[in-house]
Amino acid sequence: MNGVANSVVPRPTPQTLVRLARTRIEHNDHFAGHLESVEVTYCEGSVVLSGRVPSFYLKSVLQTAVGPLPAGCRVENRVDVVCCGGLSSPSPSRD
Repeated sequence: MNGVANSVVPRPTPQTLVRLARTRIEHNDHFAGHLESVEVTYCEGSVVLSGRVPSFYLKSVLQTAVGPLPAGCRVENRVDVVCCGGLSSPSPSRD
């Protein structure tokens, strides 16, 4: 042996991943104080972002703010873009 112990890093819990994503969003200048427009949940190995934002730019900023998550957890961005004239992004039916 080379003196390096094999250690297993525990996989983060879904609650930990959701909390990490929310914290990253809260610390982003674009969403500070406006987290109520975005919901963060966990579903089948992914952190899911949902809610509404007024521009595609903010949808992209949201995705970037969350950034990569540990343990290969994916981020699924289901946020709708809504402008004053109504829904701008197509929303797939969720049966």
